[in-house]
Amino acid sequence: MPSQPEWIPEFVDHACRTLRLFDEDAPIGCHYFSEGETHEVSLFVSSTEVVGGPNDGKRINSRYIVDVVELMTLLDEVESITWQAHIIDEDDDLGPHLSVSGIYHGESVWLRVLGETPDEFLPGRLAIVAEKKFVNIWED
Repeated sequence: MPSQPEWIPEFVDHACRTLRLFDEDAPIGCHYFSEGETHEVSLFVSSTEVVGGPNDGKRINSRYIVDVVELMTLLDEVESITWQAHIIDEDDDLGPHLSVSGIYHGESVWLRVLGETPDEFLPGRLAIVAEKKFVNIWED
């Protein structure tokens, strides 16, 4: 796989600013992939794992909204925008997500904002019940 282009961090930073978090300080994850001419970027707000108490081990999805109008202004040209409301089949590892395809500074981009942290990723933060605090475990 080719290395990540220099413009990807700026693109991701701008895309993350279109997310309005209700669970403050929840880390945002990103996965980048490119094969061919299209750069695929997936964003997801981390889940929180409860540590201790009656819900020990439970994963809680973070609450957030996407400012879709602002997200669309990030691209020079929007080719498509879709919403997948449910998992399509057992091979669907993205689940519910907003999908936007277009051109960013002359590059073909396919951005997905996922409704949940994919199963392959550990939770981004912990809710320590005994200490009544959150601890982020994903690095910035």
